[in-house]
Amino acid sequence: MEIGLSRRPDDALRAAQGMTVGQLLARWLVHAAEFEGRSPSTMREYRRIAAVDFVPVLGSVRLEQLTVRHREALDGVMECAQIP
Repeated sequence: MEIGLSRRPDDALRAAQGMTVGQLLARWLVHAAEFEGRSPSTMREYRRIAAVDFVPVLGSVRLEQLTVRHREALDGVMECAQIP
């Protein structure tokens, strides 16, 4: 099963097994651009934030291995980058 971003949580969870945060983020960026009608400038900013802030911190972490400490690390990055 290829993962899009399913509206059914069970389908999305099954499809995401074994994925990393970076892989899911990349798929979400495609989804946001194609299906949510985000503007090109918004998508550029999303990609920049993903590449500079999120992927270096959490990109290689498998979704099933995410912990509170990962979230706390991301909170610190977002605070430094002034991301709401």
